[in-house]
Amino acid sequence: PDIFAQKGEPYFRTAEREMLRLMQPIRHVVVATGGGTFADPENRALINMDGVSVWIDVPLVDLIARIPLDGRRPLAANRAELERLYAARIEAYRLAHLHVPGEAGPPEATAERIADAVQHMPSLVDRVNPLP
Repeated sequence: PDIFAQKGEPYFRTAEREMLRLMQPIRHVVVATGGGTFADPENRALINMDGVSVWIDVPLVDLIARIPLDGRRPLAANRAELERLYAARIEAYRLAHLHVPGEAGPPEATAERIADAVQHMPSLVDRVNPLP
């Protein structure tokens, strides 16, 4: 929230993209991004270049219940704005390699669903060069 307040969203998004570029050569790590990161086509390309993107699909009503009201999420301060952002980003989220329902329950259960889905994915070579 401090970066948003002091330097604005464009600065934040530029810094976010630079962090993705710095992370690109690192292997076997999980990079958890915020909702706006994957909505940006350049960021999405960086993430999907040779990694696996996962959309943890949580219904908007559940997201709203999870967001702290302490100002840590500046773009979620206004419910109407949050609904607009969600609607604007949903098509980009659908471009993720994996779609995993973010059902209520322990985060460990969601992590298990993701790990299972990743293990059953075609390899990157198969995705880039599919067999006829």
